[in-house]
Amino acid sequence: MMLWILFCVFYMALSCLYSFWKAFRCSSWQRGIFSLAVCLAFPSCGLFLLLFLDWYGEKFSGRDLLNVYMDDTFHGEDLLLLREPDVQKELNLVPMKEALQLNDFSYRRKMIMNLLNEEDVLSYLDVLQEALGNEDTETTHYASAILMELQRKTQDLLVEREIRFQKEPWDPDAAAKWEELLYKVLLSGLFESAALERYYRSYYQVSDRLLSGELPSEQDYLHRIRILFLQENLTEAKDFCQRYLKRYPASEDAVLCLLEFYIKGKDAEGMREFLHSLPSLPVRLTQKTLPYIQIFQKE
Repeated sequence: MMLWILFCVFYMALSCLYSFWKAFRCSSWQRGIFSLAVCLAFPSCGLFLLLFLDWYGEKFSGRDLLNVYMDDTFHGEDLLLLREPDVQKELNLVPMKEALQLNDFSYRRKMIMNLLNEEDVLSYLDVLQEALGNEDTETTHYASAILMELQRKTQDLLVEREIRFQKEPWDPDAAAKWEELLYKVLLSGLFESAALERYYRSYYQVSDRLLSGELPSEQDYLHRIRILFLQENLTEAKDFCQRYLKRYPASEDAVLCLLEFYIKGKDAEGMREFLHSLPSLPVRLTQKTLPYIQIFQKE
């Protein structure tokens, strides 16, 4: 009798240890609870049954995969099944918004949580905002937590770069980094309108500093024009588009900015004059611009 009690205690201890190990290895408490339930449902043999299944699964897990290589009908795309998913590649290839519509809630949650590993989470802001309305409450909770953390980190980074700019106002690197972050924030819609007003003022301050330098970059002009378009300030946008093209007459992006201005401003006469002047510019146009040119030349 004493031996039977000791065996039961030993079996229970092993079952608990195995279940804990299973939960830790699979990163799933449900798997651990299931293993413990099997051990208790089949006293004395449940644990050994699970151990046998683990051994069998590991030993023969690769047998079916060999058919991918050795079968007469070889399908190259099947090799993708043998690789561990590349998160970055998956985020690029599978539209995140479509992933939020999948029935697999665990996949939705995993894709949302993987955004924490992204260097530029702001670029996925629209996905996070859409996830807030997801029917899966846990996915919504994850997205909300990430958004709050993103706002906090972005505010801290904005303060850090602003302080550096104020200490070193003539340092082009300090100005460029603050301008780039402000530009991303203004385009993202991460903050409420009250906060955005202050960020707009800060952006124009640092943008003016960069554009008044000896060699303002193309990015300095592009960002300023995009922000002016965003605020529908076409008067200033036209001035900066013309300054951009004058500074960089061989820039195709400068041409595109002016084309966009004439389209937004519905300035048909200005568009015709600009198209007539294009041949005199030292710019090489590509498929990025030519379709617009062809459309308006037919008008």
